[in-house]
Amino acid sequence: MSKDMIRIDYFSDVLCVWAYLSQIRLDELKKNHGRQIEIHYHFIPLFGCTENRIGHGWKDRGGYPGFGVHVKEVGAGFPHVNVHPDIWVRIRPRSSANCHLFLKAVQLLEEEMLLPASGSYEASGNSVFEELAWRVRLAFFRDNRDISRLDCLYAMADEL
Repeated sequence: MSKDMIRIDYFSDVLCVWAYLSQIRLDELKKNHGRQIEIHYHFIPLFGCTENRIGHGWKDRGGYPGFGVHVKEVGAGFPHVNVHPDIWVRIRPRSSANCHLFLKAVQLLEEEMLLPASGSYEASGNSVFEELAWRVRLAFFRDNRDISRLDCLYAMADEL
C-alpha cells in the first residue's frame, strides 16, 4: 500500500442485510476514489449460528419467518436491491462461517496470483474475490439459495 493511499477496513457478514444494502456505497467509493483507497475485507460472524441469532433470538417475534419479514421490510426501502419473498422461510443457512472461509480462501488465492484474472466483472473494477462476494449475497438475498452449503459456493465459483 502506498503512503498516499487511504486504507479502509471493511467488516461484514454475508448474511447481514445491511451489508447487502450498503454494497452500493463501497462500489461508489471504488468508482470515485479507486486509485486513492485500498479496501481490506474482513468477515465477522454475526450469523455464525443462525439457530441462536434468529431461531432463538427472534423466537418471540416470529422466528425465522418473522426475521424474514424484517429483512423484506428493510430491503423495501432500498430500490437498488432485491429481496426474495421467501427469505429465511424455507431456505435457512445454518451459518455464514462456511461462506466466509470459502471467500477468504478465494481472496488469498487471488492475492497469491493463483487465480486467473479474466471475466466480464473486471469492467466494474472488481476482483474475483469481490465479484464472488457480491454474487454470494445475491444468491442468498435475491435468489434464496443456501450459501452455507459448499456445493452452492463451488457452483458460484465455477461460474466465474
